[in-house]
Amino acid sequence: MKLREIHELAVKMGVEKDPRGKEEIERILAANREKYEKLPEKEKRFFDLESLDNPFPDSRILVGDPETEVRCALAGIDMEVPEVLLADRLREKGEPVDLIISHHPEGRGLVNLDKVMALQADEWYRHGVPINIGEALIGKRMQEIYRAFLPRNHERALDAARLLGIPFMSMHTVADNQVHSYLGELFARRKPHTVGDVVDILLEIPEYQASAESQAGPVVIVGKKENRAGKVMVDMTGGTEGPQEVLEKLAAAGVGTIVAMHYSEKHREEAEKQKINVIIAGHIVSDSLGMNLILDRLEERGVRIIPVSGLVRVSRAASRKRPRARGIYAAGLSSRFRGIHNAYLRRWEERQRVPPGRRGAASGERARRGRRGDVGRERSRKGLLLVRCDRFFIYTMVQEVFRRREDLSTRRGAWRG
Repeated sequence: MKLREIHELAVKMGVEKDPRGKEEIERILAANREKYEKLPEKEKRFFDLESLDNPFPDSRILVGDPETEVRCALAGIDMEVPEVLLADRLREKGEPVDLIISHHPEGRGLVNLDKVMALQADEWYRHGVPINIGEALIGKRMQEIYRAFLPRNHERALDAARLLGIPFMSMHTVADNQVHSYLGELFARRKPHTVGDVVDILLEIPEYQASAESQAGPVVIVGKKENRAGKVMVDMTGGTEGPQEVLEKLAAAGVGTIVAMHYSEKHREEAEKQKINVIIAGHIVSDSLGMNLILDRLEERGVRIIPVSGLVRVSRAASRKRPRARGIYAAGLSSRFRGIHNAYLRRWEERQRVPPGRRGAASGERARRGRRGDVGRERSRKGLLLVRCDRFFIYTMVQEVFRRREDLSTRRGAWRG
């Protein structure tokens, strides 16, 4: 794929999952074009031309020729100078790294982070907060974020990429929209009854399993798992945290549980005051899920992905014969292989008398013991053979293999006769 095509695909996917809807996004882009046309000529040179076609100012090509052919991309959550140097080092070792993809924005993407926060008002509106109140609350918060990021050294990582000749792009809100929509649709479909049910649903997702193994969530920070969840709201897009004052409005609108990436202490105290349950799903792992849903589309089109900088890469790409997870246990496997694995693991835990509360944790320990390329084999009483290799698993049913061999031998004998 060309760099331009990757960017266009990411923006298209971001628009499809945006809480504002396509009509509102078209209105915003039209307003930007009208604003540009009315500017004096001397001011047009300072206008962000990207905003004429891209509603996500924090997701853009930051370094490189848009026509660059990309065969391999180094992707991560925070891609700073060390990661740029890592990309160059990988090139020296023969890896064809053609592009650096960062989730968190750099350069102009970071300066303009406040502009994407406006979409939070649309999300609150979907949950019952009047749009006029939402826009008034988010406007003040947007100014706070703009002032906070304004004095930063925005171009440091990009300068390194320019000097080394490595294209660099960011995928922030376009990816956050993916995880936001993915979880929102999942909870709407599953209808969790309690806060604990919400956590259990999260733990069915491979990325969150990895986070739990690292003791980094999901965790309930306000309320109890036994509490009824009520209306569940996913708060995972729109730049960064919104104003804490909106929690009062959300509680009045009937929101019972919020699933977020991260919450400040002031936000937590306000949620506690408003009696809203809050689940922190995990920041980096939620970013990973959103990124993975876009990176899968690149992988399907032949772009190789090298995950770094905290990205928990779980491939769901349709073109892969056997999806493979990196850094976690048996994540991303096809449903057939996952079913075989789960049945095997249950029998193994029963034989080892693993307490119910520890089941599943044992799987992570066994994976870590076999992560360095060692191969271990364990066979169940029903003939299931597990071959543990470096970071992924190959399964087969030994009895089935033997049965097919016997059938083949019988047929050969019949043919000879």
